[in-house]
Amino acid sequence: MPICPHCETKVEELLAPCPTQDGYYCIKEKDFSSFQGDKLLGRAISGRYIITSVIGRGAIGRVYKGRQLGVDRDVVLKIFKLDRLLEDELGYNPSKTIVEARTDARERFIREAKVLGQLTHPNCVTLYDFGISDDDALLYIAMEYVAGRSLRRALKQGLKPAATIDVMRQILAAVRQAHSLDIVHRDLKPENIILSFRSESGEPFVKVLDFGIAKLVGKDQDLMDQAKTSAGMLFGTPAYMSPEQCRGATGEIVFASDIYAVGCLFFELVTGQLPYPGRSPQQMIIMHQEYPIPSVEFREGMELPEGIDAFIRKCLAKDPEERYSNAKEALRILDGLVEGWVPPPDKEDVLEPFRQAELDALKQDSVMREQKSGASLSSLDSVPPMSMHTARGETFDTLDPPEEEPHNTPSAFAPTSSDNIKKRKRKGMNQALLLPLVFLVILLACVGLVFLLYSRS
Repeated sequence: MPICPHCETKVEELLAPCPTQDGYYCIKEKDFSSFQGDKLLGRAISGRYIITSVIGRGAIGRVYKGRQLGVDRDVVLKIFKLDRLLEDELGYNPSKTIVEARTDARERFIREAKVLGQLTHPNCVTLYDFGISDDDALLYIAMEYVAGRSLRRALKQGLKPAATIDVMRQILAAVRQAHSLDIVHRDLKPENIILSFRSESGEPFVKVLDFGIAKLVGKDQDLMDQAKTSAGMLFGTPAYMSPEQCRGATGEIVFASDIYAVGCLFFELVTGQLPYPGRSPQQMIIMHQEYPIPSVEFREGMELPEGIDAFIRKCLAKDPEERYSNAKEALRILDGLVEGWVPPPDKEDVLEPFRQAELDALKQDSVMREQKSGASLSSLDSVPPMSMHTARGETFDTLDPPEEEPHNTPSAFAPTSSDNIKKRKRKGMNQALLLPLVFLVILLACVGLVFLLYSRS
C-alpha cells in the first residue's frame, strides 16, 4: 500500500499527495522501508518530478528513480547538492570566494548537462532535462530510465562468444558517437553499461550510462585549464583507468584513454578476470602504469576470431599513440576481424530433456492442485516467463530477469549451461562413490560384531 515517507500515512493511490498536506507524495511501501533515512523520497523536484526510489549513491550525488509528471514516464534523476559541489570548487582553488565558487559550481554542472544533451545515439542514455530545485539547494539531471542488468552481473555469469562480440560492438558504437562530439567518457566500466531489450520487438541492446564526468576536448579548453581539472586530480575507476589517468595528467586524456578502458572491459569479458587485478586501488594504479601488458588467455568455451587477442593488447598499450586513436577506428578494425565469422554452436545440454520433463510434471501437479482447490488459473497468464527455459541462438546470455521486464516479451538472454553440467556431473560422481563407502562401513560393522560374539563364546 502506498505510504507517505514523511508522516507514514497510508493511502490507496500511488503517487497521490499526502492527505496531511505536508508536501510529500506517497510511494511504494517497499521503497520507503528500504531507504527510510532518505529525506528526498516522496519529494517533488521543481514541480515536475516525484522521487520514488533510490538507485545508487556516489561521491558527490545520488541517483534516484522518479516519475515525470505530465508525461507519466519513469526517469532517472541524478541529484547533486550545491553545497557539496561548492566544497569541491573551494578545494580545487582555496583562493576563490564563496560567491565565485558557487558560480563556478553551477557552470560546471550546466556544462556537464549540456555534454549529456548532445548524445542522441541509441546506445547512449538520453538526457531529458536538467535544472535547479525551487529552494536553490539541489541540481538535477533527468535521464532516460533503462530497465535491465549491468554488465557486471553478466560478467559473473559469463557471456557466450557471440554475445561478447555484440556487446563490445555496441559499446564502441556509443563511444564513437561521444568521440564524434569531442567527448571523452573517462569512466567506462561494467557498472556503467546496461544490457536490456526493446519491449516492442524483444531486440537486445546495450546502453552506456554516466557520461556525467566526461569533459569536452577542445571546445571547452579554457575551463579545462583551470584548477578544477588541474594535474593530480583523478577521474575514473582504478580497475579501468588508463596510465595517463593514473598519473593524474588530465591534459593528456584523449579519446585513446577511453580505448584503454574498452580494452580492460574486453579483456575481462574474454578471460574472466581483470588485466591488472591488484589487491587495492593504489596497487592497480601502479600496475596500469608500470606492469607489462598481460597475455590474453581466453576462458573455457570462449572461441573468438583470430586477431581478437592482438586487438585487446593494442587497446591496452601504455602509450596512447600506440592504441587506436578513437572508437571509430577501433570499431572499424573489430568489424573487420569478425566479418564472416560464424560463432561456435552451443554445446548440447544433455540434461535439458530431464529438466523439461521435471518442469512439465511440476506444472501438471500445480494445475491439479489448483483445480482441486477451485482456484482460478487466469492470473497465471500475466506472469512473465522467468529463466526456466533455454533460448538458443540469442544475441545475449540470460541474466536474472529485469525487475520491470515487460510482459509477453521474449527473453533477450540465454544462459550458459556448461558450468551447471559440470556441477551436476561432480554431484553425480560424489553420490556414486558414497553408496559403496556406506556399504563397506556396514560390512565392517557386521564383521566386527560377529568377531565380538565369537570371542565371547
